Amino acid sequence: MTKANTSTKATEKQREYECELCQDNEFIYDSKTNTATPCKCREVKRYKRILENSGISEAFLSKTFENFATKDKPKVVANAKKLSQEYTKEFKDIKTTENNSIALCGQVGGGKTHLATAIANELMKQGYGVLYMQYRDAITRLKQSLLDEENYQREINKYKRATILFIDDLYKGKGKDDNIVYEIINYRYFTGLPMIITTEFSPTTWIDFDEGTGSRLIHRCKDRIIKFEGKELNHRL
Repeated sequence: MTKANTSTKATEKQREYECELCQDNEFIYDSKTNTATPCKCREVKRYKRILENSGISEAFLSKTFENFATKDKPKVVANAKKLSQEYTKEFKDIKTTENNSIALCGQVGGGKTHLATAIANELMKQGYGVLYMQYRDAITRLKQSLLDEENYQREINKYKRATILFIDDLYKGKGKDDNIVYEIINYRYFTGLPMIITTEFSPTTWIDFDEGTGSRLIHRCKDRIIKFEGKELNHRL
């Protein structure tokens, strides 16, 4: 085999890997110390597997900024897309600051979940692990595990400690879940862990539901609370 052919084969082999650093092993082996350390891609892939097991992976990964339409839409929609894109571009610099989160709130059918998912997908491309939390389902599962302390802590810790937590439809079907929500938000607030949030409810209502939780969310999101207002934004209608 010629040198050129060998080089071509090596290049083709390299392109087969999602992560060239660890060649998709998720660990990097050091032969000098005989140790293996987790690759930066490991968390991203683990969260993708969680999505796949939930059956929503394909729909989730298909939502991007590129296929979020703003043509013939109210100006607020284009502005929301612009702010969402800016967040992903600035994330590396703001991830350890006090105001490192983003919230999209308001009108049903306005495109909040699409944009939030596009943010999550872009951050995963950058190598950050994003854990998706479908609020209503997750809270139901956590409530059901309350009588089993070990199981409850295992489940809630996933949401408390995720590098980035994407809470979709916060407060949807709100019931007696204040303590569970507070536990997750409070932990992430004091450890400085970022959140991506979608919700039908306004920041004023967050405070009405629970001032402790609401004020923490507002502080973390601060200038990145994007509001969708007006039924004309509902693309489903």
